[in-house]
Amino acid sequence: MLAAEGRRDLAELSRRHPVYAPHDPATAPRNLAERIVYYCDRRGGQSVVTLEERIDEQLARYPDHAHLRDADLAAARAIEAELFRGIDLRPADLAHLAEAIR
Repeated sequence: MLAAEGRRDLAELSRRHPVYAPHDPATAPRNLAERIVYYCDRRGGQSVVTLEERIDEQLARYPDHAHLRDADLAAARAIEAELFRGIDLRPADLAHLAEAIR
């Protein structure tokens, strides 16, 4: 749909963010922007939640991927470690920041 709307730049970001994306080289996030979108989707819906909470919520909707929970969590944690490396912000700080800007 994004490509059809002339937004091919966003189509790849969207294609590479589902919970199962890291398990397939064809859909795994490849660059920083794709990893940020993937990680953001693992941390939130209507509010900032833990990686575990978000993955469990998504797997409840897509139970055919439930056997991948541990691998999904490991992939999300690896991307999280990469994104937070070298900055003063910690993953646990995200919920507090979200509340502060509401």
